[in-house]
Amino acid sequence: MVPTLLDSLREGQAYASEKMPVLAEFFQEFTDTLGSETPYRHI
Repeated sequence: MVPTLLDSLREGQAYASEKMPVLAEFFQEFTDTLGSETPYRHI
């Protein structure tokens, strides 16, 4: 199974929360925004 973009972002957020709390806050807002809208199929 290929991980989705959103899964990858959540993994990045979990990593960032340990290393860079400020960046983790941005990741959380960004993933929340993606999760509340139609998933993107292209980047």
